[in-house]
Amino acid sequence: MRITTRLAGLATVLSCLSLALAVAPTSAAPAAPRGALRFAVAARAGAHSNFTPLVYWGGFQSKTALYEPLVRFDDAGTLVGVLLERWDVSGDGLTYRLTLRPGVTGHDGAVLDAEAVRDHLVRWRGNPGNRWLGSTDRFERIDVASPLEVVVKLASPWCFLEEAAIVNPGHVVAAGAYDHEGTFRRTLGTGPYRLDGDLVTGDAFTLLPHDGWWQGAPGLARVDCVRLPATLREHPDLVAWVRDGGVDLVADGEGPVVPREALAAAAKDPRVRVLEGPGSGTTFLLFNTARGPFADRALRHRAAGAVERARLVAEGELGFADPATTLFRAGVAGWPAARAAAPAPSAPAPAARVAATRLLGVEPRARLVRHGRLLAEMLGRAGVDLRVESLPTRDALTARLKAGDWDAVLRSTHGTPYDPFVALQTLFAPNTGRTASSS
Repeated sequence: MRITTRLAGLATVLSCLSLALAVAPTSAAPAAPRGALRFAVAARAGAHSNFTPLVYWGGFQSKTALYEPLVRFDDAGTLVGVLLERWDVSGDGLTYRLTLRPGVTGHDGAVLDAEAVRDHLVRWRGNPGNRWLGSTDRFERIDVASPLEVVVKLASPWCFLEEAAIVNPGHVVAAGAYDHEGTFRRTLGTGPYRLDGDLVTGDAFTLLPHDGWWQGAPGLARVDCVRLPATLREHPDLVAWVRDGGVDLVADGEGPVVPREALAAAAKDPRVRVLEGPGSGTTFLLFNTARGPFADRALRHRAAGAVERARLVAEGELGFADPATTLFRAGVAGWPAARAAAPAPSAPAPAARVAATRLLGVEPRARLVRHGRLLAEMLGRAGVDLRVESLPTRDALTARLKAGDWDAVLRSTHGTPYDPFVALQTLFAPNTGRTASSS
């Protein structure tokens, strides 16, 4: 779910770490086949959901192993070609001439040509679920100019390739995936791995190497993907599930998966490895500046100054994060490396106090409850009596947000590869009135 609002006030509080739990090998444990890995993915139910990027439900990890985008962002935030060898954009920003990399083959051995890419882009345009993307309504014509050239004509200028680099439908599905009626039947992409067998509806599936991958042999001989049970997300039993052989690896992705409470204990368990690295998602307090108390800029500044970031990391995330003062982690996709200075300490609370409601979210986890308590205490010193509220369902939360019936909400940016591009759009672009979708 995305929030799209024209005016937003932000108080960036912390940047999450990249975290993973992995089973540590022991002499007593039977050796796994060389190059095999059992990995938990945050996929949701439905056969098509797991295996086509034209549908947003499902695990993005498995989709990016099966399919490739036209372009991607490198570590410096520059667009580089993947399926495209080069591209040219007209001076008015309306025409994109895309030249495909020659010799790229799909999982069925068929060469990826301009007709297949045009077919995929037409399906992108025709899917109503993609209307939250700026490119979707701007596609005016999509033509084949030569066996390796596609010409995309937009109705108005837009950053089409930047969008294609990071969103689900920017990953190309080979034409052979569909039957003669256009129904998705087979998982065919050009990515480093292919699905072993046909579409499945169970909780596990296997990825095998794509021997014809244009970048050479991938690193693993087999990846067994197991759907992470929703009941285990941020639940203490997740550690036991990994430790007892449920999977070899489970990782935080677009949001916390591994419970912070159990990580410290797991780090002392010789049967488990806790792996940490710089994360890309940032948690921030989003103020409603269109109505309510935070329409007052001075109050927003006092509230931002009252936030103790180091304490939120230590007590809210139990140490598994870094304090942050910018919306995106320094250096992510070209975001400036320099850190902003933390706001000055807030002035003493005014005599007249202000009441505000912060929406906590759906079915609050222990981590969110801690953040709610801490933020209420901190903002209280800025003169804000913050009432923390949770809602019973995601639909109820979405309705409240769309109605503007909120004062502040704790949110997180999408992380790599979406940040900063998608997060900037969804937070600050004018509200188009379209229904936002999850990805």
